[in-house]
Amino acid sequence: METATHRRISRLHIPIVARRESRPSREPGGEGRESRLTITGAFDATTVTEVILAIESVVAERSPRITIDMEQVTLMDSAGASALRELWMRMRAEQREVVVVGARDQPLLVLRVLHLDAPLCR
Repeated sequence: METATHRRISRLHIPIVARRESRPSREPGGEGRESRLTITGAFDATTVTEVILAIESVVAERSPRITIDMEQVTLMDSAGASALRELWMRMRAEQREVVVVGARDQPLLVLRVLHLDAPLCR
């Protein structure tokens, strides 16, 4: 009985919305563009593949800055944090910037525990 309940719960899919935007950069001179990715719902092992696909499409735009809006992220586990860390390392290697905005509650705590809040969060 416990196994059946566990299976049922594990099949539940918390919807995730990843919405992309591009806009002119607010940097001096107005050169380049900023890409923005908004994530809602759970950012965990069950949804990380979907989010990585959205991240890859934003990275392909070659914007000098990517902003990840996590205001509506309700849960983030190590898979989500790992995806953000990989993005940060990749962007840093390409001399581009990634910024996380709106992280709060449990997702912000995960970023703090992993010491990712300082390089990512604004």
